[in-house]
Amino acid sequence: MNLTSLPQFTRNAKRFKEIVSILAKYGFANWIKESDPEFIKGLFSSSGEVKISELTVQARIRLALTELGTTTN
Repeated sequence: MNLTSLPQFTRNAKRFKEIVSILAKYGFANWIKESDPEFIKGLFSSSGEVKISELTVQARIRLALTELGTTTN
């Protein structure tokens, strides 16, 4: 492995964790729960501020995309 690629790998891993956490938060990561990968188990948590289950699918998509923000290369 090229050592210069480690910082990029770290950034990618952090972004992946962020994306999966946000998708799980808004109920869009059921496919991950079903496959139950060991390294993702700790990412699923719920927020006590908003009852996300009461929101429409459209509202959850909007909130998830807003929270994910922009992408960078």
